[in-house]
Amino acid sequence: MIGINTFFSYLMIYLQHHVNLSITQSSILVGVAIIVGGVGFAVPLGILADKWGRRQVAVVSVVLESIGLICFSISKSLPTLILSGIVWLGAYTGWAVATGAWTKDLYPEEKRGQFAGLYILFNVAFTMIPGSLLGGWLSNKYGQSIVIDGNAGSVPPPLIFQVAAGLVLLALIPLAVIHQREKKQKLIDAAKE
Repeated sequence: MIGINTFFSYLMIYLQHHVNLSITQSSILVGVAIIVGGVGFAVPLGILADKWGRRQVAVVSVVLESIGLICFSISKSLPTLILSGIVWLGAYTGWAVATGAWTKDLYPEEKRGQFAGLYILFNVAFTMIPGSLLGGWLSNKYGQSIVIDGNAGSVPPPLIFQVAAGLVLLALIPLAVIHQREKKQKLIDAAKE
């Protein structure tokens, strides 16, 4: 989540003032990416997570989200921005669906509400603040200074999406650790039989 929060607050500013899309084009881009990548992929990705496995969907989603963000950062035309937006948002949806179901599988039966609250706290609240601060810092440090309606600000650079892509890839570390633990547990269980 920290990756998406690095750029999400600055997305419309980036599209309007870096890519030079109109507010209508920017809105269409975001709307199509949300409808197709977010809403349209949610149920099929949930079914895939049930059939193929939550960890597998999570790993592929992390890689595809990073690729989508890099492609988005170098895209200049509306069609390529829409396509790469669908890729990163669809992959983010895959991550959210797979890890959301996976964590619910692991919640203790008698404390599901408490753990759901903790999940929200760590997955949303603790990622919004540092992600937005990082995006703001990157925009101020590497973006273009601009004055809009008499207010000074910064136009975020493509770098915010590239940094987000790197942050998203960090999710592979705990996924690899979990995979190793599961393999070790299977060996232990097999030895007991």
